[in-house]
Amino acid sequence: MKRGRRIALAAIGVLTLPFAIVGGLLLYASSLDEPYAFDRSVASRVSVSPAAPLVPGPGLPAELPLGRSNNNLDLAVFDGRTFLAFRTAAHHWATDSARIVVVSSRDRVHWTREAEFDLESRDLREPRLLVTPERIALFFFEAEDRATGFAPLRIRTADRQPSGVWTASRPLFEPGHVVWRTKWRDGRAWMSVYRGTALYTDLGNAGATRLLVSPDGREWRSVSGDESPIQASGTSECAFEFDDAGNLLALVRVEARGALVCTAPASNLESWECDATPYRLDSPLLFRHDGAFFALARRSLGGPLDRQQRWLPDPVELLWYQLRYWFSRKRTTLYQLHADSRRAVPIVDLPSKGDTAFAAALPNGPDRYWVANYTAPLDGPDWPWMISQATGTHIVSLELAIRAAVQDSGASGSGSASTERPMRRATAMPMARTTTPTAATTMMRAESPRASESPNTL
Repeated sequence: MKRGRRIALAAIGVLTLPFAIVGGLLLYASSLDEPYAFDRSVASRVSVSPAAPLVPGPGLPAELPLGRSNNNLDLAVFDGRTFLAFRTAAHHWATDSARIVVVSSRDRVHWTREAEFDLESRDLREPRLLVTPERIALFFFEAEDRATGFAPLRIRTADRQPSGVWTASRPLFEPGHVVWRTKWRDGRAWMSVYRGTALYTDLGNAGATRLLVSPDGREWRSVSGDESPIQASGTSECAFEFDDAGNLLALVRVEARGALVCTAPASNLESWECDATPYRLDSPLLFRHDGAFFALARRSLGGPLDRQQRWLPDPVELLWYQLRYWFSRKRTTLYQLHADSRRAVPIVDLPSKGDTAFAAALPNGPDRYWVANYTAPLDGPDWPWMISQATGTHIVSLELAIRAAVQDSGASGSGSASTERPMRRATAMPMARTTTPTAATTMMRAESPRASESPNTL
């Protein structure tokens, strides 16, 4: 009898040991707060206001139904009104409860319902607004509603008619792609997309970013044909901007390894040169201010994604990186992007925690921007990212002020040498160990092709 009891206890120990080890590792990841080298000289010229509730918020229509998860969003100005498009759903993960809601306001305080988009048995995500000289258009993507998978089906688009009524959504571009950012520059529409099929099941291989161009925002073509302009695998979300000469600067998420900072000359937009950082900068927004490129993106308190642990088998290494990242705490951070050295430098954190980072920004006076972003409740626990995705998120607004931005050469990358070491290709971005400034957000430098810009771009 005693022998049988010992065998049973030993079996229980063997069965529970892996769970205890994994639980301990995840608890370790959730406690991390690795130091970053914030640029304090630039941070001293940045100020961030307290966050105010937007969704849910007192200015929204009372009859507007909202889920617990209010996150992916975009902003634009058209015909004297500010437009806000956002996703609302029961939770962060794929669900057929997801809807894309569009509201508008003349004062950014009182909002009017514009439209809602809901497809049966489909998850909807990534609303993007594009303003052309004649109209405002909405883009988003539909996916299967499986909470345990990421299965994009089609990009969809809808237009606001002169009467103020929105058209029904219709499919756009090739199946399996996800829309990321849209811009109107120099009389043309631009859109970054990526192939999302198998992005999480084939880590490091699936995913391919492309840049599309259109004369009117309706018919699109890829500037690089069927191939990605990036000679790297696993790329997805791509924020991009142009300088005055039409040269491109981009910040690209790499699911299994970190991120890329890329440049391309105006004469050859189908071929990008990129430098890698092991720090993953998710959900990036790229804009320029006073000749400098800035980005708002997600920052992991767990430090770099790619830990350079090449002694592990690839599947184990990549899985551990993902688990460590998923269960680390997050912030939305302002970065400055330096095109000449292709590097991203953190400046300040915005008010944010838990599941956060999907920012949009509009000019709000000299050196000021009105920013909308989503975050877990700021007065609640600082949960790890994965746990926070189940607890609900809000959309908040704030004012971001940037004075006397530091400039470099522009997106062509041919400027003077940087005072800091540049990122190495496919290797780590050097970051000294310092403490975090009071505000954290990711900013980058970017400039527009030439003078003609739509009101929804910076």
